[in-house]
Parts: sequence; C-alpha cells; structure tokens
Amino acid sequence: MADRCAASHLAGLDRAGGAVICLWPGAGLTGPKCLNEEIGYGTLFFVAAIMGLGAVIATSGLGEWIVGQASGLIGLAPGQPLRSTLALGAIATLVALVTNQPGVPLVMTPGAGHLAEVTGLPLATVLMTQALAFSNVMLPFQAPPLIMAAQTGNLPMREMTRICLILFGLTLLVLTPLDLVWWWCLGMFPLS
Repeated sequence: MADRCAASHLAGLDRAGGAVICLWPGAGLTGPKCLNEEIGYGTLFFVAAIMGLGAVIATSGLGEWIVGQASGLIGLAPGQPLRSTLALGAIATLVALVTNQPGVPLVMTPGAGHLAEVTGLPLATVLMTQALAFSNVMLPFQAPPLIMAAQTGNLPMREMTRICLILFGLTLLVLTPLDLVWWWCLGMFPLS
C-alpha cells in the first residue's frame, strides 16, 4: 500500500515537474518575457471566468433546469435509442454553448442516472453522449485553450470562429455517425 501511495505521489510530482520544466526560463521553451509581456492577462482572466461560469451554472441549479427543460421539449422516451442518443448529444452541445466544454460534465453527469431511466439507454451510453459535445466546438469561447491559442498566436477571432463552425459541421456529418457505429460495435448503443 505504501508503495502505491508513493508511486501516485511521484506521478503527481512528474506532472507538476513537467509543467515547471516547460515554463522554466532556462529550458528555452518559453521566452524570457513570456509571462510578463507576451501573454495578455485579460485572456487569462477571461479563461478563468469562462471555466468558473460552468461551475456556477452547475452548482446553482441552472444547469439541471436547462437539461430538464431541453429534455422536456425534446420528449425523451424509452424505446427510441437513436433518437434519444442524438437528443442527449444535442442537449450536451446546448449545455456546452451555455457554459463551455469543461462545464458539460459538471452539468450533465449529476442527472445522468435520471436521463438513463427516461431514455431507457444504458448509463454508460448516456455518459458517453457528453463526448459528442466535447467534439462539437461551435464557437471558440467554448474551449478555453482555443482562446489562449488565439491570444498567444495573434489569431483573428473571425477566422477562429469560421474554422470552429466548419469543424462543427464536419463533426456532425462525419464523426457523430462514426461514434454511433463504434458504440454499437462496443455494445454501448442498442438498436432496439
């Protein structure tokens, strides 16, 4: 037991050490003025606020309300696995638009058991519909790393938005059907 605790402690140090090495001025991976002059603190505060927004929406009950309203509008029912799976993916994508990508599990996971009962889908399938939302980035603000990349790379937000919308369409048309086929092969997506 002591060895396992020591190993997990060392693994944590490895990750923290990796971050320190990447940011260490002598490593040459970042410029000497990177943290003080090249990174806009406004972007960092924006990313922190966006990530905090997901937590506030989840803990305030607003997320549960959004999921309840959306599932009521869609009319989830057992016996319709394809419709229910696509509807849950749409609800998760809506939650990602209202919060952000990190906010999806905060909002969707607590109600997953109830959604599994309502849809008749296995709990694992209901939880996996969150992955559909993770891969459906419609707008750059949904993924805080995209905001950081735009800021540090001086990328125009208009181009970032255009690329996100194109990838969103491709994801809906290509990746979502492939996901469903893969889930069916794994036995996570019942056809009847």
